[in-house]
Amino acid sequence: MNCTLIIPSGGKGLRFGGEIPKQYLDLNGIPIIIRTILKFKDLDFINRVIIALDSEWIEFILKELKKNNFFEEVIFVKSGSTRAESIKNCIIKANEYETNYLFVHDAVRCLVSKNLILNLYNELKKFEIVIPAIKSTDTLKEIKDNFVKRTLNRDNVYQIQTPQVIKFDIYNSIINNIDIHDKKYSDDASIFEDYEYKIKVIEGDSFNIKITKNIDYEFAKYILSNKLSD
Repeated sequence: MNCTLIIPSGGKGLRFGGEIPKQYLDLNGIPIIIRTILKFKDLDFINRVIIALDSEWIEFILKELKKNNFFEEVIFVKSGSTRAESIKNCIIKANEYETNYLFVHDAVRCLVSKNLILNLYNELKKFEIVIPAIKSTDTLKEIKDNFVKRTLNRDNVYQIQTPQVIKFDIYNSIINNIDIHDKKYSDDASIFEDYEYKIKVIEGDSFNIKITKNIDYEFAKYILSNKLSD
């Protein structure tokens, strides 16, 4: 199957702080977003990479990819004001190529394992949408106006990760019908929930963290330094 990897990388990293967006920070010698892209290196089914970003970072990424011996096709599009808008810009570009499935991955999940990527790919023969998730171990409560509204059933609550894999045709047909400025679309699967598509869930990876805060960054350094993830 012909697959395109999409990476929305327009975030400013406001929760992280700092002078530059967190995806471009050095992490044990390699920028976070470069580590993310390298996780998909040498996978025969990934035919190209489309990145939505601010144009000022294009030269930086190309230089760092070359330094790390990544010579596969990388295409850049303009990032949007929301994640969904960035994804739409990538999908518009993907229409210029033969694509069966989209792998959509967060720029700051640079510790995703090759094993998880392959597990997602292996499910594509049976399902149109596949996402990874890990079961919540915490007690979760819905809060409103700083008061507890209710306790959620932990057995039915999962933390959702990326990559999320979606059949290109169905994403392409839906993307023009959604409000891309609606911030409720924090991941791709949430778009398809509105259309009642069946979304297959497979087991995610505890080390596949999203680097959002400084503590995540420090944990990522620890994981890499101790070789806890591939």
